[in-house]
Formats: sequence, structure tokens, C-alpha cells
Amino acid sequence: MSAAKVHPAVERMDGADASFLYLETPTVHMHTLKIALLEPADHLTFDSFVSGTLGRLKRLPPMRRRVVSVPLGLNHPMWVTQRRVDPKRHLYRHRVPGDGTMRDLEVLIGRIASTRLDRRFPLWELHYCEGLADGRVPVVGKMPHALADGAAANALLGNVTDVRSAEVPP
Repeated sequence: MSAAKVHPAVERMDGADASFLYLETPTVHMHTLKIALLEPADHLTFDSFVSGTLGRLKRLPPMRRRVVSVPLGLNHPMWVTQRRVDPKRHLYRHRVPGDGTMRDLEVLIGRIASTRLDRRFPLWELHYCEGLADGRVPVVGKMPHALADGAAANALLGNVTDVRSAEVPP
């Protein structure tokens, strides 16, 4: 994503990124999902996941940006960096339904994918899913193409979901 600086907390969105937002409709969502299956560990809990994620956000500006439309549509939307992010709007806890099979997880992922990201808030969600029969912990990340392309989204979600410490890897 390339953007010209306007103010430290405001960035212009380029045309390619804006096009992904313009293409979105109530039934066609322009977000991607990244799914990780984490091995079970004593330190891996929803609470540690939330605290580790929140500890990294101040160093991950894309995860704090929300979309703001330009009045009268005279230009592409702007990215405005929020000082604080409400974890209740971004971090969700789920129980894999049924017996916790991969098919049950796929049903849950389908429900997560079927909802639009709310543009009043930074455009990302992390869904921590418990109850997979083999003990692994699925984490489903959801963000729009406009925020980060495939490789950048993987790196961003990798940095934010590393629950071993609050340090951001280089």
C-alpha cells in the first residue's frame, strides 16, 4: 500500500487500494481470511492472545487505521490512525461447533467470512477458536485487500498473533 502523508495520523489511500473498497457490496465482501492452526500450549489462552495482540498494536499502524470518506467523494477515502483500538470490536472468541472436526471448523469459518467489516472501526478482526478435537487452536484473521495485500497481510497477522511475548519481531 502506498500513500502520501498528509498528517501524522492521516494518510491518503491510493487508487488501487480504494478500488477494493469501491467494489464491495452488501453481498460481495472484499476481505481476505488468513487461517492459522496453532499447536496447543499452556501459555496459549484467549486472555494471553488478547494481551499479546494489544501489546503489539501501537507498533503496527495498519491495524489502527480506519477508513474515512472524503466529503462529496472528491477524492479517495483516507486512512485515519486511531490512538486506541477497542478489543471488543476486533478480537472474538468462538467455540468450534459440533464434535470439533475440521468440517465443523469450516462451518464456523464460513460464518466469520459471511459478515462485512464495519468501516466505522479499523478494518480487521481476529477470531480465536477453541474446541477443535485435536487440541489445536484455529485463529482466523480477517482484513480487506485495501489494508494489506496477501504477503503483507500474512506478515502483519504473523506479527500480531505471536503470543510468546509483546515484542514485535523485526
